Amino acid sequence: MLAPSTRKLGPLQLFTFGFGTIVGIAWVVLMGQLLASAGLAGALIGLTIGALMMATIGVCYAEMGTRFPVAGGEVAYIRDVYGRRRAHLLGWFLLLSCLLVCGFEMVSVGWILAQLWPPLAHTRLYRILGNDVYLEPFALSVAAQALIARANFVGVREAGRLQALTTGMKIALSVCFIVAGLRIARPEYGHPLFVIDHDGSPLPGIISVITIAPFWFSGFNAVSQTLSERSASLTPAHASRMILISLAAAWAFYCLVLLSMSLVMPREDLLSQPLPTAAAFQAAFRSPLLGNVVLFAGLLGLVSTWNALFFSCTRILLVLGSDGFVAPTLSSLHESNGTPAKAILLTALAIPVLALFGRGVIGPVLSAFSVVMAGIYAAVCLALLRLRTRSVSAPLGAAARFLPYLALIACLLIALFALIEPFHALRDGQVPLAWLVLIAWGSIGAWLVWRAPQATPA
Repeated sequence: MLAPSTRKLGPLQLFTFGFGTIVGIAWVVLMGQLLASAGLAGALIGLTIGALMMATIGVCYAEMGTRFPVAGGEVAYIRDVYGRRRAHLLGWFLLLSCLLVCGFEMVSVGWILAQLWPPLAHTRLYRILGNDVYLEPFALSVAAQALIARANFVGVREAGRLQALTTGMKIALSVCFIVAGLRIARPEYGHPLFVIDHDGSPLPGIISVITIAPFWFSGFNAVSQTLSERSASLTPAHASRMILISLAAAWAFYCLVLLSMSLVMPREDLLSQPLPTAAAFQAAFRSPLLGNVVLFAGLLGLVSTWNALFFSCTRILLVLGSDGFVAPTLSSLHESNGTPAKAILLTALAIPVLALFGRGVIGPVLSAFSVVMAGIYAAVCLALLRLRTRSVSAPLGAAARFLPYLALIACLLIALFALIEPFHALRDGQVPLAWLVLIAWGSIGAWLVWRAPQATPA
């Protein structure tokens, strides 16, 4: 656990760690896909159902965070309920999920910078997984990684300030173009409200939105990694509520962006654009230059998600190192800053390696991430159910009693949806890259579990 003097994350920082991790770049690159598959009303309904699914899981996390306001989040929860070995394996896969998304953010930062200034992608290094990798965007992404690593090294307060700054700027810019869009909105552009299939049903379109909605709302669990470093004035219960507040804020943000962008241009013109969200707000501002503020806001979203998950990676390594599952030196703290300096350095070196695979790695990353997180979410929900049976607490209402079971159903759906695309690749005679990653990572984790000490100091 970090030294008490480093506990300086207040309500604002906790909120930005949650909201800033959830709202990354998907709203810039995928909103058009939602509109095309379901229509305006169908997409709003699908996002709402997806948010409710994730909220059931978020409630379980909030209760566990109240019970265990310590570093490590899910690792600490599972360790208390199921023991060290299972907690170590879960932590190993949680580390993978954070590294995958950090790699995704690093790749996407370079891509967004190249969209803002096309001449930037000048020096082609190589081609991998069907995409070119350019020197200049990659170098700028490495510089952004160095900035994030430095903020985390200096102290949790600096990491919190960076998170608050990038998230705050993103929200401010987003409010500007949402208001600009709504000012010139024309309701007729929102039709058709639903995309109807050949049987006359809107359900397939709505379901298609629900299938990817869990990815849109993942990241709330970053709050769990920060609870041990909260301000002394915050109780664990109040801090854990930031999980649900972050989810609600992300849902409102997505719905407002979708509503605003869909009403500023005719549907056909909007969906013909490579980045419909950016095109919509270029029309709202009546200026391509000002419309690029959307891409800049997306860039800030990337950095805020990246920073929060980088923070989570280092805290997971801190806990795994203190238990002897990985090198114990990774749990050592810097004398003056009180931060896990060696864990920060290792994380900062590992993420660029993943980014070397370029944009072609994004699809496999998302598939592997969804499968891993579905399993982790389910483990936390099961741990909560077991914890309730062995501890004496105040009587629960009917809704609170059944929410973990609803959350488990949501986890099952997330896993099934995430496996659809890899199965298509397998049917075409290809071994899904996501499966290779999971098998290799799982094999290393199993070896680490086998060699880890049976009992170590807590």
